[in-house]
Amino acid sequence: MIVLIALDFFGQGAVSRGARQQVRALLDAGHRVTVITDSDDGRHKFFIKDRRENNLQITVVWTINLPRYSLFGKEVSFAASCSKALLKLSKTEAINLVISQVSTVCFGLAPLAKWKKIPAVFVIRALIKDRLLNLASHYDWPTTQLYKLTNRYAVSKMPFLLAVSNYMKQLAISEGAKSEHVFVLHNPVDTQRFHPNGHTIKDIDILFIGRLSIEKGVGDFLRAAKQLSASTR
Repeated sequence: MIVLIALDFFGQGAVSRGARQQVRALLDAGHRVTVITDSDDGRHKFFIKDRRENNLQITVVWTINLPRYSLFGKEVSFAASCSKALLKLSKTEAINLVISQVSTVCFGLAPLAKWKKIPAVFVIRALIKDRLLNLASHYDWPTTQLYKLTNRYAVSKMPFLLAVSNYMKQLAISEGAKSEHVFVLHNPVDTQRFHPNGHTIKDIDILFIGRLSIEKGVGDFLRAAKQLSASTR
């Protein structure tokens, strides 16, 4: 069995969608998967058949929101609940791999994986250091400090790290990760759905995928686009 841990697994954000893509790939490769998350959407079309055939289990754990402190309460309570759920699961199932999308969870996961000799990986989609460098963090002070602490712990203590870009790999290394423990797997694109139609006349392709925030570099692109010829299609 493979365990994947993600907050808001059925949400609409990039991390949630990426986590679902990972689970879809694991299921298609023939693995049994348990997802530990904070809510369940049993109607999600992506996984109805897999759940019916018992190849996918959704374990919902307890979290608490503290409205005055951004995500601090939810992150800490989710991490504590995940540790308890993982320990319980390890007593009844042979866990072959644990994949965490949440750095806070790694406080409990890293020592548990070492104790139980379970391979474990932290997926690095973002680090608070990047947001702070780009003046793009919207988190309050307690949550920011939590992410600073948990990010550094996760990249230095987790057995394996999976970064979504070479930039994230270098950022993780600057936070204490060992280079040989960090692997890069870029965010996938479904080429069956997204591909050139071969009929549009154009000189170049420009595609942007992401939210409109400063660290995504949309402003850089717009400034660069001014250098293009007016006749460019």
